[in-house]
Amino acid sequence: MTRTDHDALPANALQLVHIAKRRLRLDDTDYRAILHRVAGVASSKDLDRTGFTRMMDEFRRLGFESTAHAAGYGDREGMATVSQLARLRRLWSEFTGGTGTDITMGKWLKGKWGVDHPRFLTQPDAHRALGALANMVGRKQKKASA
Repeated sequence: MTRTDHDALPANALQLVHIAKRRLRLDDTDYRAILHRVAGVASSKDLDRTGFTRMMDEFRRLGFESTAHAAGYGDREGMATVSQLARLRRLWSEFTGGTGTDITMGKWLKGKWGVDHPRFLTQPDAHRALGALANMVGRKQKKASA
């Protein structure tokens, strides 16, 4: 898999992969097998944004829980959860080819849910936004493979 500068991950993303590896107590053989199976690469240095997202999804499936709260909003009763916000950001990044921000997502959210930032979504609206965004990503991937 060849990676372009546009696909390059920030250093903190690679650090997170290694933090997850350590917390899950994966030995090098198991870690590299996961890298190959999930992202199709031999080294985390070769991960693109899609591969990184897949790796983090797999790490979460294996029990990894990040202690870093995205944007520090924490848990707020009735509002989008930290995990919903993180998933929205991952899907938005995938949909926009890594160029999307909370501001650009806010423009999309404004038209559908009347909020200009994901942190203002209620839990039910965040759930609906996740479904809509997952469908958008799916359609984009289907179109790209056609």
